[in-house]
Amino acid sequence: MGRYVSLNFRIDARTPANPNGFVYLVRAEHPLLPEDLLLSTDPTVRLSDDPLEYGTVHQEETYKFLLMGFVAPDDTEDAAPGTELVFPNLGSNLIPILRSTVQPTIFTIRAVRMNALDVIELDWTDMRQVRSAGRGDQLLLTIARDDPELQPAIEGRQTANRFRGLHR
Repeated sequence: MGRYVSLNFRIDARTPANPNGFVYLVRAEHPLLPEDLLLSTDPTVRLSDDPLEYGTVHQEETYKFLLMGFVAPDDTEDAAPGTELVFPNLGSNLIPILRSTVQPTIFTIRAVRMNALDVIELDWTDMRQVRSAGRGDQLLLTIARDDPELQPAIEGRQTANRFRGLHR
């Protein structure tokens, strides 16, 4: 099932070298991290001079720029949304945490337009790490959302005898 996005977002996504392009914001949550890891795919503003850091400010939160690659998660009918995140230069202190499979990292990915950073166009929440691998100096994380068909559901029929709150 597809998602609805604004027409301007679709035009910006298909126009090469567009100054009104889009930025992906990634939030990584893990119990071993002291605070959520906020990453941006675009160096929108300079955050500091020493050390030199760039990032994106979205809804009063600062997402630090980190070179990463991925294909936007796709909603298909036969599978839950999933994608691969590729981090070419990641700090050595974060690699063991992000590769942990006992307590998988939970990711939220948002797509916003450069000229409207506080407006969320697309949002993928509760995506969990499925697999991790290293290729040379790169970290490759495969993340996916649980398949909606595997979510627990109420068994039996929803009759007035079993679900009185639904039938008044």
